[in-house]
Amino acid sequence: MPQLEPSFDGKLDFYNVRTAALLVLAISAPVSFERRICSIPPQIFSYAVTLLGRISCGLIDVMDKNTLLTYLSHCSRFTVVSASEFFKGEVLDFQFKDRDIQLLKKCSEISGGLLPELMELKVTTPLHNYQLNLHVKSKSCTEIVFQKVIDLWPLMQLGCQNEVIRTLRNWKAEVRQLSHDSNQPAGVLVFALEYLHVIKLLVKSWACYLSIKKFEFNAMGVLEALLGKAERRLKELLYRFTGLGREDELRILELLLVTYTLRMSYIETCFDAYMKKMNLVLSHAEHLHEEGSIELSHFVVELQNISCKVGNSKDESIHELDMLQKSLDLYSPRHFVLSGELKHMEACVDVHNNYFQNPLPFISGLPVGIPFEITLYNVSSETRLWLTMTLSESTQFVFLDLQDFGGCKETRKFTFIAPFYRTPKVRSFSLKVSIAMECLSEVQPFKHCTGPKLELVHLCKEKEVYLSIGC
Repeated sequence: MPQLEPSFDGKLDFYNVRTAALLVLAISAPVSFERRICSIPPQIFSYAVTLLGRISCGLIDVMDKNTLLTYLSHCSRFTVVSASEFFKGEVLDFQFKDRDIQLLKKCSEISGGLLPELMELKVTTPLHNYQLNLHVKSKSCTEIVFQKVIDLWPLMQLGCQNEVIRTLRNWKAEVRQLSHDSNQPAGVLVFALEYLHVIKLLVKSWACYLSIKKFEFNAMGVLEALLGKAERRLKELLYRFTGLGREDELRILELLLVTYTLRMSYIETCFDAYMKKMNLVLSHAEHLHEEGSIELSHFVVELQNISCKVGNSKDESIHELDMLQKSLDLYSPRHFVLSGELKHMEACVDVHNNYFQNPLPFISGLPVGIPFEITLYNVSSETRLWLTMTLSESTQFVFLDLQDFGGCKETRKFTFIAPFYRTPKVRSFSLKVSIAMECLSEVQPFKHCTGPKLELVHLCKEKEVYLSIGC
């Protein structure tokens, strides 16, 4: 650790707050990072002895002064430090896994409030322990992913955005690579990838949330955009996977409630609309609780209590926001229990041999029939599907009655000629086309008076279709 090396004249500034903080991080590494062998140089522990009084005051509710002195003396005598040999329960049950955050706060006090800088140092060092280790055969890939996210959540709450996002990105790469040669069901792996993407969006959102809370910069616009993406992705997790159990649905609903709570806590616009959304999700969660005897988390119960209080008095609006912000401290991710029957609903829509240099012909002002080639995966006949065709801000919907098309339940391929009525008075234009599914379990009306009545979730990315006036 070069930051703790003496200067050229052999002196080390023991009264520097940064030096004190680095010493605390170094001496806690063998235990806090759960490494059986830690190659912290023994002289570092000798340096820490000179600050025994100062360090022990900061860690008084973690260990007493005598135990700390014994630990430092023991470790300063060996070339390689084995914390597991020292802390076997003979002296102290040193459970730093559950007290990592407490230690970091103490480090911040000792260092004079250098918590963000310390977090970068601490997170960079132990994140190798957060690798997925997908070679472990006793657990499936997804079980490891879900557990690691739970372990990583406290670091996200402290705002360690860069390192946590880098870790999540590495995990996604590992899962994606595993999906090519894995015996696990494809739907389960797709779910894990989408889940990691949602967590990444929430990590970025939480960083904005902390910045706004500290009045560092105006990040409300960024926060709103991130939460909008997270909400959309969470609804895709909820509705695009068949075979989800009640507990898994509840886990997704809890994450939706996190996005709504973050938004309402700091974004003033559309508070009532998002409060309505929150109440709908809470009702859904309560229904799952009553139907399957599933225990609701403290976070959900607290939001239920807040929901009952909101709107009773305008004078209490500030108090309500404060309650919403505090409720976020009660949330932590819970483990998903996915079945092997989990399947991912997908769609593909295309127009044969259509591209910018080869557009479809049309006559301005008249309807035009567009021959779409559609492929559906894992979509049942009971699903209400809509073909969406968007021009500028206007969208036309065409219902796809799956009873009219053959094919097995898992895969359907068919050609469908859809009329587009609003051809503009221009020589050429392009449409953005997609396949969307109506969320039958949603009770929130869709904003369009024609077409779908409930909210839509898209099953594929938008495809661009090109049209031009014929010669």
